[in-house]
Amino acid sequence: MAYITQQIRRIINTSVETQSIQPLSTPEVHLLHGHATTTSLNIAAVFEKSHKNVLQSINNMDIPEEFNRLNFQPVEYKDLKGEMRPMYEITRDGFALLAMGFTGPKAMAWKINYIALFNAMEQQLENQRKDEIILRDARIYRLQDENSSLKSILMDQLRKDRRKGTRLTPEEAVEIRTLFSRGYTKAEISRRTGRSTQSINKALNAAVAVH
Repeated sequence: MAYITQQIRRIINTSVETQSIQPLSTPEVHLLHGHATTTSLNIAAVFEKSHKNVLQSINNMDIPEEFNRLNFQPVEYKDLKGEMRPMYEITRDGFALLAMGFTGPKAMAWKINYIALFNAMEQQLENQRKDEIILRDARIYRLQDENSSLKSILMDQLRKDRRKGTRLTPEEAVEIRTLFSRGYTKAEISRRTGRSTQSINKALNAAVAVH
């Protein structure tokens, strides 16, 4: 974001120099509650207007209350004397409406530069939202995998618990003898079948007795 801002400011300064304009300030756009905003104080400095007049322009705009609430947030700032003064945090839409009354070549150049900053900031926001969605989905998939693994472990344990205390079936006895003949230890067979070492010994001893 710092690189984008530097590039935009380079364009701003180039545009300003071309028109022999010496700016008192440069456009500034920042994040506030997840929205790209600028301030009435910055607008006043950039457009070389009295902040008092900018505030008056905002207060005199005949706009719906809901639009005003969403796009012109009254706040305060500390002036050079350390006193608190009124100011507005202004969204892109609020700026567009306010800047309609600013005319002249100089004003047009600054409007374009503000829009470029708003576009860059909103693109950054969009990229952040995409990253957040990717991270959220990754967490969801990980939790699903963990839950699936936990469910598998619990079901396996449940099957083992149900087998405890029951007689070996012929199929289980064959499975135990097959695993043992393939080199599995009794402990490994116990973990795979859920049968105790005692049951495994019985199955193996029974096979020896038959032979």
